[in-house]
Amino acid sequence: MKRTFNPWIRYSRRQWLYSARMRALTLVEVLIVIVILGVLAGLAVPSLLTFMQLNKVNAITRELISTLNYAKSEAIKQTTSISICPRDPTDATNTTCSTNWAAGWIVFSGTALSSGARLTVNDRDLSTEMTLTATTLTATVASITFDNTGFPGNDITFTLLPTNCRSNNERIVRLSAAGRVSVSEEVCPP
Repeated sequence: MKRTFNPWIRYSRRQWLYSARMRALTLVEVLIVIVILGVLAGLAVPSLLTFMQLNKVNAITRELISTLNYAKSEAIKQTTSISICPRDPTDATNTTCSTNWAAGWIVFSGTALSSGARLTVNDRDLSTEMTLTATTLTATVASITFDNTGFPGNDITFTLLPTNCRSNNERIVRLSAAGRVSVSEEVCPP
């Protein structure tokens, strides 16, 4: 005679494990769960990639704005010209400028970069070490120089465009001739 589960009767541990209520999953049930998990992962991955790209673009934008504001304030504080130029990725000493803004940038006093002219904060070199992999950063100028009053002299536009841009992840950073920084989100080009 087959025993049925009765919660009021005490079973031994062995009887409990082999009772009709405690049966294993079938292969079909396991496959259905795997398919459901695969569909959910397939739906989540594209939005996760967009979120990661948005975070990277925002971090680079904040770093650029911070550098521009720092250079402006140092020019006013030191009453001298402060310049920003794209860093040469092949130069480990950060003593030469290049034309590739995506390799990072260097902040220095004066208009000509020399190893002694770089600005430091808490003995940390301000040249950014963040290389913008898979991202394009272009500017309308080869370098920026703030005069002793904090004005860059002309309007400058930076365009930050990630590779495989999704949604509105393109950023336009504008530096006005008066030294004001503004950011706008743009829809990625097709």
